[in-house]
Amino acid sequence: PEHIWFTHIQTVDNSYSGILNNLPSKIKGLKPGERYPLKRADVSDWMYGKNGQLRGGHTIRVLRSRMSKEERESFDAEFSLQIQDP
Repeated sequence: PEHIWFTHIQTVDNSYSGILNNLPSKIKGLKPGERYPLKRADVSDWMYGKNGQLRGGHTIRVLRSRMSKEERESFDAEFSLQIQDP
C-alpha cells in the first residue's frame, strides 16, 4: 500500500475528509490541494502539534531515525514542530 499525507482534517457526522498534501506515486487521479473523503480504517498514522511539540507522527519519527546526523539536523531546522528523541 501507498502512504499519502492529508492536512486540514474535518469530521462531520462520523465521516472524515482532508486535503491531500502530496502527489501519490501509485494512486492515480488524486490531486494535491484537493479535499477527499477519508475512511478511519485507512488511517495508518496521525500527528498534531501541542506547545510546539510533535504528538503522534510515528511514521515521521521512523523516517527521521533513519537519517544521518546531518540529514536529521536539516530536517529539524525545516520541520515546524520539535521532535523529542526517545
